[in-house]
Amino acid sequence: MRKMWHLLRTSLTTDLISPKTISSFLPEVHAIADDWCCLLKQLRDPDGQISNLEHVVGRLGLEASCALVLGRRMGFLLQGGESDSAKQLAHTIHQHFIATRDTYFGLPIWKFFKTSAYKKLAETEETIYNLALELIETADESTKESAVFQSVLKANVDEREKTAAIVDFIAAGKTDAQKYFKHSFEES
Repeated sequence: MRKMWHLLRTSLTTDLISPKTISSFLPEVHAIADDWCCLLKQLRDPDGQISNLEHVVGRLGLEASCALVLGRRMGFLLQGGESDSAKQLAHTIHQHFIATRDTYFGLPIWKFFKTSAYKKLAETEETIYNLALELIETADESTKESAVFQSVLKANVDEREKTAAIVDFIAAGKTDAQKYFKHSFEES
């Protein structure tokens, strides 16, 4: 198990964290940050408050992750700008985290028979996987030139593992962004 994890990790993340990839992605990060600031301005109420900031931060994480991993923007930072597949991806990832929470922190009876939380977890994993496959299959030429996308596609691992890695990178981007902002606000 450890050897498989190490193989997947080194095969799929080496290019993701390389200085070349990071420096080539900086202009995109700047554009994403600009779009996020515009979204925050649009979402402010008359008192300057933003309700449900955690959701907005999640959208930032999804947009940045998809841009990095898939080499394309999904429109998560444009009000009403998301495609149907982007909306479905965001919704399904959210449902997946709820199902993960319910199975991980609930009674572990799902290990013995399929509980509703376990069924939801399996269903959302399959939906996310299928959406990722669709996004990979519909990649245009600029997407295919993405360093990260290429590194995943060229990795010497099974196709299912490649798709699973892309799904993992995207989902992790949402939660990592939310955790970072939550921690930052708690510290201030």
